[in-house]
Amino acid sequence: MELTPVSDPAERRAVTEAMASTGVQVSSIEAGHPHGPALPDREGEELEANVALTERAIRQAAEWGAESVLVVSGRIDAETPAEVSWARSAEVLATRLVPLAEDLGVSIGIENT
Repeated sequence: MELTPVSDPAERRAVTEAMASTGVQVSSIEAGHPHGPALPDREGEELEANVALTERAIRQAAEWGAESVLVVSGRIDAETPAEVSWARSAEVLATRLVPLAEDLGVSIGIENT
């Protein structure tokens, strides 16, 4: 089963309890969703919010025994050309997300944009 990050503690407990009572395992957590926030969409607050969402997904993956987290690389559009998006994604992954994932034993899958 794949899940997205759950921020509400009661919902997280409910998922954990449901997994325990049914034996269902989570194989992967998707940080965001295909048409939602990409990893480093924009700079500033939006970037920080998307990184925080991905960090939460990595922590939940570890908590639930999921092997991986799927992240979507940055958005490419008129405001953000591909080379800027990829550079921003690489920086955020290398400096913030990969170290956390390695510490928690979770792999990161990257979906390109």
